[in-house]
Amino acid sequence: MSFSRQFNFLTDSEDPTYFYLLGYPLRLSPTESSVVHKLLESPSLSPEDLRQLPTKTISRQCLAVHVHAINEKASAISGRKLILSVEGSYLLSPRM
Repeated sequence: MSFSRQFNFLTDSEDPTYFYLLGYPLRLSPTESSVVHKLLESPSLSPEDLRQLPTKTISRQCLAVHVHAINEKASAISGRKLILSVEGSYLLSPRM
């Protein structure tokens, strides 16, 4: 296994859907993983930019569902949302 650290994440380069958040495993679906990876590459993205994933484009409504699912999983670990919506853009929480 090869790991990369960004913010309070460890990502497994062999399995891009597997993260450690604050030292605990955070298992994401492939689409959820793509959303998080895209936000790790860019600090703030509009919904239109974030919807353009490497393998597909998802609807605005689908993006909201995936962001909610990611935040539910992260909240179970840290008690906080991982992805925030601020002034029409999505960004990773600076408190993670």
